[in-house]
Amino acid sequence: MAAQTGSSRYFPTIAADKTSGLVAALSICAALAGRVCGDGSGAMVEVPMFESMVAFNLVEHLYGRHFDPPRAGTGYPRVLAPLRRPYQSADGHVCMMPYTDAHWRDFFRAAGRPDLAADARFTDISARTANIETLYEITGEIVRGHSTAHWLEVCEALQIPVAKINALDDLPDDPHLRATGFFERVEDAAMGTLRFPGAPVRFDGARAPIGVPPRSASTPRSCSHRPD
Repeated sequence: MAAQTGSSRYFPTIAADKTSGLVAALSICAALAGRVCGDGSGAMVEVPMFESMVAFNLVEHLYGRHFDPPRAGTGYPRVLAPLRRPYQSADGHVCMMPYTDAHWRDFFRAAGRPDLAADARFTDISARTANIETLYEITGEIVRGHSTAHWLEVCEALQIPVAKINALDDLPDDPHLRATGFFERVEDAAMGTLRFPGAPVRFDGARAPIGVPPRSASTPRSCSHRPD
């Protein structure tokens, strides 16, 4: 956050806990698969949070220090560029990510800027990385000229990754999530009717059911959920 914005800030979600939980779940699955494929003996699985988060973040951000001797410092410039953020449209904001050479060429042409499609600063990924702030600034100026709906239509036609920004309050009533029955209700004797995000993965067309964990009389009445 400091490298991108100039100030140290917490990421606004419980990133380390949730990411390390996924690492733990995958590691347990790998150990179980190893037991089945091996001699049947078990394994002790250790999931340190610090190492898990360092590995998660340095996949791209070790950057130039992947090489020995280093070819550059740490931090992937494209991701850390201050202007890498949702683009302001004429009536809101839109998340769009032209990435390949063809994406950028097609985007500039659709925007009526064929001169930029042929601009040597933007013709390949190396050139775009070297000029990333200029690229984002120019793209921002273009996007401001049309509505979010316009850019959704253009990018979908060009197979450029694009999405509108969802506010947290939008998600419980999102048409897609409603259609898939994503949110589930659970009746709890202590807390009444609860609503949770469902398990995102389906096994043979069905999601694992959700529920609150068992608790004794001395357990605080806290709200959490897990797959049964």
